[in-house]
Amino acid sequence: MKPVRMIVGLTIIALISAVGVRRAGATTLAKFDLDSIITNRTVVDISGNNHNATFNRDVTLSNDDPFNATPGGGPPGYVVEGKSASLSINPTQANLANPGTIDLNNGGMNKFTLEGWLKPTVVQGMTLLEVSSTMGGTTAMHLGMNSAGFARAQFLSQSSGSKILISSNAIPLNTWTHLAFVYDGGTMHLYMNAVEATNSLFVGQTVINSMSSAFFGGGGALGQVNGLIDDIRISNSALTPSQLGFYESFTPAMPEPSTMALLATGLLTLAWRRRR
Repeated sequence: MKPVRMIVGLTIIALISAVGVRRAGATTLAKFDLDSIITNRTVVDISGNNHNATFNRDVTLSNDDPFNATPGGGPPGYVVEGKSASLSINPTQANLANPGTIDLNNGGMNKFTLEGWLKPTVVQGMTLLEVSSTMGGTTAMHLGMNSAGFARAQFLSQSSGSKILISSNAIPLNTWTHLAFVYDGGTMHLYMNAVEATNSLFVGQTVINSMSSAFFGGGGALGQVNGLIDDIRISNSALTPSQLGFYESFTPAMPEPSTMALLATGLLTLAWRRRR
C-alpha cells in the first residue's frame, strides 16, 4: 500500500473508531455540575438529554466545591445549598424534567449508576439522589445518608422486594464525600470516594425503562439534605471506580476533540504527506 493510501485508510479508521467510542460511551442520562442556576430554581442538565432540574423552593449557590483543592480537577465551580426546611413538610428537592425518558433498562441490560457529592453538616437522613417508577408496581433506586450518618443505597424491586446497602464507615461531617450506587445486573455496589464500601447479590432484577420521577437534594426515602451537594449523575451502565465522578469534575478544563477536529487533523496530515 502506498503511503498516501495508508494515511487515508488510517484516518478513516481513526474517525470511525472515534465516533464509535463516543457512541458506545454515551451512557449518561442526566448530569448536573450545579455551576449555575436559573431564577434561583432551575439547574441545567449538561448531558444534553433535556432533564433540567427545578427545585421546589429557592436555593443558593456556594463556591465551596469538592474540586477546588484537587490538582487537575478542573476550575472552581458551585454547589447548591438548600435553605432550611422541615424534613417532613415540603423538603427542598430538585425534580428532573421528562423522567419518562430516563431508561435504566437499556435494552434489557438492567444496569445503572447513581452518583454525586455530598457535604453534610449534621447527622440525619438525607436523600442525595432517587429515581422511581410506578409502572406496573413500584420500582425505586435511592442513594443518600441514613439517620445514623452512614452511606445508604436501596433498590426497591417489583419482583423481589427491597434490598438495602449500608456502609461500615460513617460519612464525615463538613467534608466532601463522593457516593455511588452501582447495579451491574446481578450485584449492588455502594462506593464511597470510589472505594467499594459494601456489596450484595440481587440477581435477576428488571429495571423499568421509563421513570415516573427523578430528583436530588432532598425528599424521598430519607429527606432533606442539610449541607451541600455537587456533580450529580445518572447513567444506564455499571460504571467502574475509575469512571465515577470522584476522579474529575463534570466541568472539564479542556473540551473533548470533536469529530470535525479529528477529520481536519487527518486531512492536514494527508496534505503534508503529499508535499514530501
